[in-house]
Parts: sequence; C-alpha cells; structure tokens
Amino acid sequence: MAKTIRQRIIEMLSQEALSTLELSVKLGIKEKDIFYHLEHIKLSIKPKKFLIEPSSCKQCGFIFTKRDRLAPPSRCPRCKGEYIQTPRFLISQ
Repeated sequence: MAKTIRQRIIEMLSQEALSTLELSVKLGIKEKDIFYHLEHIKLSIKPKKFLIEPSSCKQCGFIFTKRDRLAPPSRCPRCKGEYIQTPRFLISQ
C-alpha cells in the first residue's frame, strides 16, 4: 500500500533535517503545499519531537529564534536584508 504524503514527509524528516524546498523537490509537490502538511504534522506528533532549525539572515547572521510560523521571514529586522536562510525541520526519535 502506498504511503500518504504526510507519512513520506515524516519518514524523510526522521532521517535528516530538510527545508521545505528540499522536501518539495524530493516529493514533487509545491513548496506551499509542504507548509500545509507540516502544520498538520506538527500538531499530530508530540511537540518535542518536531524540531525546527530557525531561519537566519545570511548578511548579518541574525537568528529568528522566537518565530512560530513555519514559513521563512521575508526580511531581517536588524539589517533589512532579504537574503534569508530557510528553516530546516527534523523529527527526533
């Protein structure tokens, strides 16, 4: 029986930390859809198991530690730069 997209995402994130872009390429679906699935996965598994490596600014190094949204921010509040490292997600065992 074929696995659902969410089951495949959980399996992939259990093996390594991946960004939404990496997940969308591996699964062949839109990056916007990955955010939708991640929101549901985040709610369905234990919160301490869903880990987020926060976004960071590639210009000044600012780290977005207090961000609840899964999507990356559009710009840095410190330097106003728009070159932002996307967050990476991992499911710990």
